[in-house]
Amino acid sequence: MMVIGASSAYFHATLSLVGQLLDEVAILWVLLAGYALWTPEWMIQYTGIFKSRTGFKLAAVVVAVVATLLGFVYPAANAIALMMLGVPCVPILWKEIQRCKSTKVVKLAYIGILWWFVAVMLWLSDRLLCDIWKYFSFPYFHCGWHVFILLGSNIGCVLGCYFYSHSEHKELKTELSFWPTSFGTWGLPYIAVRKKPLQKQT
Repeated sequence: MMVIGASSAYFHATLSLVGQLLDEVAILWVLLAGYALWTPEWMIQYTGIFKSRTGFKLAAVVVAVVATLLGFVYPAANAIALMMLGVPCVPILWKEIQRCKSTKVVKLAYIGILWWFVAVMLWLSDRLLCDIWKYFSFPYFHCGWHVFILLGSNIGCVLGCYFYSHSEHKELKTELSFWPTSFGTWGLPYIAVRKKPLQKQT
């Protein structure tokens, strides 16, 4: 996420092709890393293509390398391709919400979905109606896109960690927390992972 932020800042400061490619390649690799690390094991097995997460990770790396090379060949298509690459996050998250018993986690997921939706609407408005907003001297929708996609992506990463730890590591106690605690659910979400206490045998 920090690499994306630095690359995006460089791109918007210079508006150069190199900056654009750095920005988009960083997003591509982070997205695919998220899929490789946090896609539920049962979903990987359900595809019938991969026998383990290791094979799934290797496939993600291959896709990332090929997509990176294609991005250099035709950079104009990168933005749309990245948007489409993010689409599978929605059904994965929806399935995990249905399986989740923690109301706090489900609430955070809905907040994340809201931020993603707002971000995409701002991006589409900026891309499709740019001339109109320039006419009214209001070229700020792209800035809003960056703010809301950051909020949504941060929540997405936290939820990915939570669902992975909760599903794949039953021996651990996984809890969603917020910092500072006085802000409640408006604070910065993070995952606390602890070993479950050993049950005494009678």
